[in-house]
Amino acid sequence: MSAKQFFVPETIGNFHSEFNGEIQLIKFLNNLRLEVGGLTQSGDVMVWIWSQAIKNLLPKNYLPENILLLGLGGGSALFWLRRHFPKAHLTVVEIDPVMVSIAKKYFRVDQIKDLTIINQDAVEFIQRTKQKFSLILVDCYQGFTTPTGFDDIKVLKKMKQVGENILINRLYWDQHKIITDEFVEKISRHFQIKSVYTASNLVISLI
Repeated sequence: MSAKQFFVPETIGNFHSEFNGEIQLIKFLNNLRLEVGGLTQSGDVMVWIWSQAIKNLLPKNYLPENILLLGLGGGSALFWLRRHFPKAHLTVVEIDPVMVSIAKKYFRVDQIKDLTIINQDAVEFIQRTKQKFSLILVDCYQGFTTPTGFDDIKVLKKMKQVGENILINRLYWDQHKIITDEFVEKISRHFQIKSVYTASNLVISLI
């Protein structure tokens, strides 16, 4: 490999999904990342967002017994969660079978210990589950769009019933800032909230 190839992003694969449209797998600086509609859904940026949220929005030395992640992407957050909470059981719910296949084949998420992967609509999962979770991380996107249901107060109230701590990741720049501010205003009528800004995203804690 030449130096030019190393420093220039290379598209490794293009995948078509019923749920996410076109998914790109890109190699850059010898690392893989996923992009859906131009939005990065794996890599260090995802780890940074969740690490800052957990550091600032959860109690110090917090040790959840089980963690639910809604939205898989490339699974970068799962690897970080496994290292940060080695004793917690991890469950991830992802509606898109293409995304699950990519995450397993290229990012090897199925090698993560004590992980359950559920291929299901995340809203439907929340509405039907009777399981309780110490921590729920909400990170569901179809490109730049939040799927239908995650702005629904009834869904969020059910989520709060089954989750001790809820952290919701929202885009927070340009027009996305307006949409997220409207979302925060809406849910503030029903929940106490805290939030942390991570340069491009706002992570909101439901209390």
